[in-house]
Amino acid sequence: MWPRRAKFPPGPYTGLKGWSFRALNQSPLEMFTELARYGDIVGIRVVNFRNIFVNHPDLIEEVLVGHPRRYVKGRVLRANRHVFGDGLLTSEGDFWLRQRRLAQPAFHRARIASYAETMVQYAQRMLESWRGGEERDVHREMMRLTLKIVVKTLFDADVAGDAQDVGKSLELLLELGANFRRTLFVPHWVPTPTNLRIKREIAFIESILYRIIRERRASGRDAGDLLSMLLHAQDEDGTRMTDKQLRDETITLFLAGHETTASSLSW
Repeated sequence: MWPRRAKFPPGPYTGLKGWSFRALNQSPLEMFTELARYGDIVGIRVVNFRNIFVNHPDLIEEVLVGHPRRYVKGRVLRANRHVFGDGLLTSEGDFWLRQRRLAQPAFHRARIASYAETMVQYAQRMLESWRGGEERDVHREMMRLTLKIVVKTLFDADVAGDAQDVGKSLELLLELGANFRRTLFVPHWVPTPTNLRIKREIAFIESILYRIIRERRASGRDAGDLLSMLLHAQDEDGTRMTDKQLRDETITLFLAGHETTASSLSW
């Protein structure tokens, strides 16, 4: 949040209704390209909220790495806690730091190398199925590819069917959320048809994830996947993640490894 008494950075003229209605009618790429014309720090008024757009690598590093405790997660992320819980994407402060330490071994250089092998294998299989002269929806292909990869690296192949269902539900949640934001922001607890559908999808995802977590915890098996790494990770005092924390981090990693990666590859 920008202090009320501080001078607000320059930015685009937003009119009485603010930037949001104009921005939502443009593609995000066009929006950020236009904002970048106003400098490294841009002020944006969205209805009655004041927001800051940071457009320089050094400033981004300061926010994310240099002084992260000076900044908090934005309203959009906080508003989606009913979906992602308190995973690395949405948590703050000491709790975030603890979860980050517990998750760190899953991203060791040797582990990353093994994930890379999986990525190459699945990418090669996809390319071998393509034929010259065909027309392909690149984004759809990337969504399928990244879903297969995240299923393998996060859950291994023993729960591929369940993980596919989770992936489809997450895609639906993202689509519902995006369409809803284009019309009107309504808190998730208001019983609108869209919110009720989102609630049902979350319940469905949780039922699958909690069952997978319980079964894996009971077996004690290390499948060499991300879920096994998170299950066996211990804090300095010997404590491990609860089922709820595993649920939150699993959904976060699912999203990070699926939809956002597919979108980047499509661009």
